[in-house]
Amino acid sequence: MKKIISEKNVTPYWDDAKIALLGTMTDPELAKILGIKPHLVVYKRMALGIPALKDMSKRKWRNRDILLLGKKPDQEIADLLGFSKNTVTNQRKSLGIDAYAYKSKLWRIWTEEELALLGKHTDKEIARRLKLNAFNVSAKRHLLGIAPFRPKQPNKKPRPNAVKWTRRNLALLGKIPDEQLCEMMGICRKSVMKKRKELGIESYAVGTQFWHQCEVVPQNGASVLLKL
Repeated sequence: MKKIISEKNVTPYWDDAKIALLGTMTDPELAKILGIKPHLVVYKRMALGIPALKDMSKRKWRNRDILLLGKKPDQEIADLLGFSKNTVTNQRKSLGIDAYAYKSKLWRIWTEEELALLGKHTDKEIARRLKLNAFNVSAKRHLLGIAPFRPKQPNKKPRPNAVKWTRRNLALLGKIPDEQLCEMMGICRKSVMKKRKELGIESYAVGTQFWHQCEVVPQNGASVLLKL
């Protein structure tokens, strides 16, 4: 008489994601991943009528199977040969074979033409050309000690922030726009604004309300004041 396994004494634990793993790997492997006792995996799998996955770890590796290691992702090889991923990974490591992703992407064989691009273009641009990840390009450049590419900036002479203010320049504060005064004096706008605020002088637009009196000399020689 077959023994009927009951889950009455088993604490509710299984959700859809965990149930989907039953039968996809050996019960001990799944128990280790979930952090529970192996017999709990066995009880749940048998209660749901899910057949156990045969332990392929004891199966002998054929030469053609070994030739696949490192040439494809471990999971893909496991699905192809009927092994669990852990079995494939352990076999690959025991033979000293690098993982597919590590070997084929980061440590790919670079041609001289490809190496010549490093540092002459941005890592992102090189990655786009070679169809690689920008991180892998950056890692290769750092490994070879090549400085990153930096586009040349236009040769602009920076305006000095410090300047000696004359009476004439001080008299112009608030009388003309800050931008115009900084162009006249060859200094940055920040210096003009700072000096004007130190002296409590309002800006040209605020102080004049967009009106400014200036002296105009017409043809008859008479001097008049106009609002512009």
